[in-house]
Parts: sequence; C-alpha cells; structure tokens
Amino acid sequence: MYSTHPYETAPSAEGRKKLEATFDFLYRQRLLILLCTAIVLGAAAAFAYTRTPVYESASLVKVNLEDRSRGRGDEDLAVGDENLFATNDRSILAEVFLLQTSALIRERVAQRIEELSTDEAGVAGLASDDVTFDVADQAASTILVTAASEDPEHAALLADLYADEYVRLTEEAARGRLTAQRTLLEEWEAEQRQELERLEDEQRARAAAGSRSDPGQEASVLAMQISSLEAQRDQLQTELQTRRASLRTARADLADIEPRLTQRVASGDEQRLEELQAQVAALRSERTRTERRYPDASERDPRVTERLRQIDTDVQRLEAEAEEISQGIVEAGGLSGGTGGASNLAYAAQLRRQVQEHEAYIQALEAQAERVDARIAEHYAEMRLLPQQAMAQASQQIAQAQLERERRFAEETYQDAASRLRDLRAVEEGTLGYAQVIQRAEVPFAPSQIPASRLLLLGAFLGLSLGLGLSLVRDKIDNRIYKPDQLREWGYPLLATIPNLGPLIDEEFDGDDTIEAGGRQLATRLVTLLSPLSPTAEAYRHLRTNVLAYHGATYPVKVVLVTSPGPEDGKSTTASNLAIALAQGGHRTLLLDADLRRPSVHKLFGIRRSPGLIQGLLSRHSNGEKGEPRTQGAGGAPPESARVGIDNLAIVPAGEPAAAGDGAGPDVAMMTALGSAAMTEYLQRLREAYDVIVIDTPPVLATTDALQLARQCDAVVVTVRARQTREGELTHVIEALEQVGAPVVGTVLNGFDVTMAYGYKYRYRNYTAYGPYPAYGLEETRGRARSREAERGKDHGEHPQPASETGP
Repeated sequence: MYSTHPYETAPSAEGRKKLEATFDFLYRQRLLILLCTAIVLGAAAAFAYTRTPVYESASLVKVNLEDRSRGRGDEDLAVGDENLFATNDRSILAEVFLLQTSALIRERVAQRIEELSTDEAGVAGLASDDVTFDVADQAASTILVTAASEDPEHAALLADLYADEYVRLTEEAARGRLTAQRTLLEEWEAEQRQELERLEDEQRARAAAGSRSDPGQEASVLAMQISSLEAQRDQLQTELQTRRASLRTARADLADIEPRLTQRVASGDEQRLEELQAQVAALRSERTRTERRYPDASERDPRVTERLRQIDTDVQRLEAEAEEISQGIVEAGGLSGGTGGASNLAYAAQLRRQVQEHEAYIQALEAQAERVDARIAEHYAEMRLLPQQAMAQASQQIAQAQLERERRFAEETYQDAASRLRDLRAVEEGTLGYAQVIQRAEVPFAPSQIPASRLLLLGAFLGLSLGLGLSLVRDKIDNRIYKPDQLREWGYPLLATIPNLGPLIDEEFDGDDTIEAGGRQLATRLVTLLSPLSPTAEAYRHLRTNVLAYHGATYPVKVVLVTSPGPEDGKSTTASNLAIALAQGGHRTLLLDADLRRPSVHKLFGIRRSPGLIQGLLSRHSNGEKGEPRTQGAGGAPPESARVGIDNLAIVPAGEPAAAGDGAGPDVAMMTALGSAAMTEYLQRLREAYDVIVIDTPPVLATTDALQLARQCDAVVVTVRARQTREGELTHVIEALEQVGAPVVGTVLNGFDVTMAYGYKYRYRNYTAYGPYPAYGLEETRGRARSREAERGKDHGEHPQPASETGP
C-alpha cells in the first residue's frame, strides 16, 4: 500500500484506512442507527415521564448485641424461648435475616396501619410490605429500615412503624419472660403463705391441747437431741434435693450440647460467619474511602468505577452466603451461650466440671445423712427405755420442735418468695428491649427512582447499541457495492467512478429529465455533451483515457462493449457519454445500440429508433444473398446511422423489429443474430470506417446477447451501480465473460455518491458542487460558452455544440 504523503508510514496509513472504514460503516448505516436510537430513546422518555414516582425513607435502629453464656437451669430461660425476639445473642446479619423472614412484625405493622386508617384518612391505601432491612453499619450494630411508597409521607410513616414495632417486639419479648416468671413467683408465694398459715394454726392447736408437764431431765435431753438431729437431717435432705436437681440439669445440658457441639465444631459455621462479616466490613470500608476520594462519579477513572462495581458484587455475594449460614444457625437453634466455637467448648468443659462437683458433694451429703439417721435411731432406742409417761411427753416435745422447724422454714421461704417477687416487679417495669430507634425517618423531597435525565442517557445508550448491533448484522449480510475501494479489494480493475447525476441535473437543469436543443429532446444525463466542464464529464473522459490505454490486446482498442449485471445500472448512459467523450477527443466514433429488447440510446439523443441495427443486419443479409453490395452513407457511415449534429460521432440505434421484413412481428432470429457471421462482418466493415465503436448491450444476467458480442470486441467494460449491484452478481458476470474469452478491461462504478461513504470527499471533492473548477476560472468560461452556444442554437436550430451536417 502506497502512502499518500511522503512522510506517512505504512502503519499510519493502515490506521487511517481502518478509521475511514469505521466511519464509512457508521455513515452508511446512520439511518438505522438513528432510528433505533430514536425508538428506544422515545420509549425511555415515555417511561421516564409517565411512571409513578416512588419515594423512599429510612429509620435507623441500634441493636445491643451481647455475648452471654447461659444454661438451661437459668430462670430467665425457663419461659419465652419460643419467641425469637426474646434473645439478642445473634449476629447483626442474623438479626436482619430474622426481620426479613418474620411474619409477626408484618402482621403487627398491618394491624397498626388498620388502626391508624380508622383515625386518619391520609393513611388509607398504605401498604405494609414495601419495606426492606439492611445492615447500616456492622461495627456499630445498626439496621437500616427502608420503606417505599408513592406518597412521601407514607414512606416515612411506614419506616417508623416497622422500626417502632421491631423495638416494641423486643420489649414485649423481654417483659413477657419476666411476666411469666412473676406469675410463677406469685403462685409460689401464695402456696408458701398458705403453708405457713397452716403450720402456725397447727402449732397453736397443739399448744392449746397438749400438757405442759415436765417430762423429766433425761427425756427432755433425748427430745432435744432427737429434734436437733432431725433438723440437721432435714437440712441435709433439702441440700441433697438441690444438688441432685442441679446435677440433673447439668447432665441434661451436657447431653444436649455435646452432639451439636461436635457438629458445629466440624462444620465451622460460626467461624465462617465471623470471617464473612469481617470481609463485608472491609469491603464497605474500602468503598466508603473510595467514594470520599472520588466524590464525582462522572470524573472517576474507569478502573475506579469498575472496582466499585466489583466491591458491590462481592458484598452481595458475601452477604448472601452469610444469610444462608445465619439461617442455618437460627433454624438449628444455636448453642446456649457464646457466639463462637471457643466459648461453646469452654461452656461444655464447665458443665463437665459441675457434674463432677455435684456428684462428689452429693456422695458426701448422703454419707453425712446416713450418720445422722444412725444417731437418731440410737436416741429413739434410748427413749423407748424410758417410762411410758416420760416417753409420751418426749414424743410430744419432739413433734412440737419439728413443727416449729417447719414453720420457720415456711416463713423463710415465704419471705424469700415475697422479696424476689418485689424485685422482679421492679425489673419488669423498667425492662426495655435490646433494640432502640436512634434516627427517625424523614419525609423525602425527591423520588428515589432513577432520574429522568439518567434514564434518557441510558435509553440513548441502549438505542445506540441496538442500532449498532443491527447495523453490524445488516452490513454482514449486505453485499452491495457502495464505494470504489470495494471493487479494488475484490480484485476488479476500476476504470472510472461516475458520480451520481442527480445533484448536477438538479443544479443545472432544474431536475428535468430532458432538454430541448436543436429541435430534439436530449436527455440531461448526457453530461459530457451538455455540461462538458462539469466534474462528471471529466470522470467520463477519465474512463475514455483508461479504455484507450488498455494494453491487454495485441492491437489498438477499436470495439468497446459496455454491459452490466442487471437493468437500471446505467450502462446506456455510460456508453453514450463514453462515445461523446471519444468523439470530443477527435476519434471517429460510432455508438451502436445492440440492446434489441429494451433499447434506450435513441431516447437519450432524441432520435428515431428505426432504421437501426436490425435493419442494417437485414439489409446486409438480403444483399448478401443477391450478391448486391450495400450502399454506404457519406464518409463510410452505414445508411441506418443517425445524424445527431456532433462532430466525429454517429449513432446506430437498435431499430424496430416490426419494421423489418413483412411486418408480421418481431424477428426472433434477429434477436439471436448478434453472434452470427453477419454481425461479425457488419462489425468488420464498421472497424474500417471508424476509429472506435462503442456498443451498448443488454445486461449479462438477463440475456446472452452481451456474451455473444463480447468475443468480437477488443474491450469489455462492466458497469455497476452503487447501492444496487451485489458482489455475487458482479462476480457471476465477470466469470461468464471470462468463460467466453471476452477481454474484460475493468469496471465502472456508476451513480456513486460521496455522501454515501465517509472519507471520500477529499478524494472526490471535484464531484461535489464545490469542486476545483471555479477556482481556476472555468465556471465563468463555461457560462460564456453556454450563452454563445445558446445564441447559436437560436440562429441555426441545432444542438449547442460544434455540428456537421453528415456523420464522420
């Protein structure tokens, strides 16, 4: 690839080519891209400006997490364990999960909304489920309660309702446990009071009915000793019962903990949950630092934006995993006490030590109780040796002493129950939940949805992306020819690039298809004749130069065949302008219309269709049979040629089939005679009379006429039309011509519009209305020439060109 600048390197030229190709693609597909962008942008605008605004408001709740080790024997766990809001030994993530899955709090809020709706008309229509719970700050153990509603006041009210109900549930759960304990203590206190009253009544009755005689010194001593030992035995029995109850509780706790402890230690759920919480906290801290460092989102480096997006993705993933683990812990019920594996192991070891201590102490108490029972039995044996009256009085004294002990024990128990009941009532009145609202929700002033401007930008981006995607697909399946570089890249020699004639015709001929000159209606497409100084005429002269410079033949080019893949490709216009350019160059030129099916040359020049080629071939055939020579016109021109008033140019139209022979209809044989010996002889005689013969033939894909004539020509020019001819069609035409041995010299890109392909204006700037000719003063010269030729046409009634009365 040659550089267009002496100091331009190959890589830079290649880069410029790729850039041009990109802009060329965008320019050609601009309508589709703009249409998709407009549709998606319109949809985004309709959604942005017709959607119902949604407002969000949030309350902040502080959770007081504790790490407490408790056993099953604790009184505060004796009741209320079925209420999940009664304990606060969970993690903050587990607490959020509990709020998200709890149906109780939603039912309570719905009930509050129903109660408020009866009092305040503005609360009607408020939904109770448009709320979310998130961890605001894990280190500070705070939960963000966010509510959404179409009414900003409703959003703030809903957030406060959920926060208040959450706090109220924790208070009720805590007080509910204390209330249950108070109820049990009240029942116990009443039982002890009744027992004390019964013992006092019995003691008074015994004192009133019994005798107070002295049982004797020995009997009195035995009674006192027996009463003392029985009191000691009762104390030991009470302590034994307490120890045995504690032993049963410790054993039950240990039996319940050990299997779960083994599973928990093996799974490592709690340790993994702590690790996840630490990772989430670190990521949130990193995001906060990054946002403070780069507060303006529009000025952030793409890498910073990508890192923030990655942080959000990681946080969501870690929180999802933490919620799953928390749910497992909540469903499993957890262990009693502690939040980690180490504290649970210590609690299990403590329970084992307690079991051992209780067992040893119980053994000691049982041995001591056995000794006391033995001494009591000895004293009773001694008492039975006393006289009958003394023994009866001693037994009565022992019973009174035992009754007194029971009364004192009942009194002490009652005082203890009353004291504990007073303390519990005081605690119940001042007990609060483990959650409290530290920031109330505020009424939002602006919707929380994506702003309309951002939605419009997103819609424009999506529309542009959709347009580009569809354009890429369309460009991949569209193999039409748009620009000259495509022909070069496919290996087809490009002889000339003919610009679109529309702008020139609109500018110089007011868009008319024909113009009257010399008594004929000339097609305005004959720009080489009507606008010889135009850039388009120069393009046809460029074609003339390239055709005549063809060195593929061993002899000079005399017969040029112009064809195309399909109709409407501009082959007749190309052939006509090429013939005019050859004539203007001083070459004796003949334009031969060999398109016998749909001829158009006679229409371009405003001449009669007949006589023409058909009549010439028929006359030649008839004269050949009779042996009579044909009559030549002036200058060697055939008699069927027309006078068009252009120096060095003669035209042989196609002729009328119905005018040939007896007028019975089209001569089918003539339609297939273009490859006959008569046509060969006809062309041979024309070669002797003219320097160059330009033949206009039918399209190759429509008929075989062009293939028949191509073998008799010196050069074949294939005309293709921009935005119409496809690569496959052109390839098929070239292959068909090469198969018959036709000398294909190259292609002509017809109807090229520089606005169809980006990057071509600087190379084809002379094809635009602002070409270089005015800069050289040729515009003024062209204007004077037109005025002079117009005056000449008025005087002589001829076409405004140097004319001759006869053909060349």
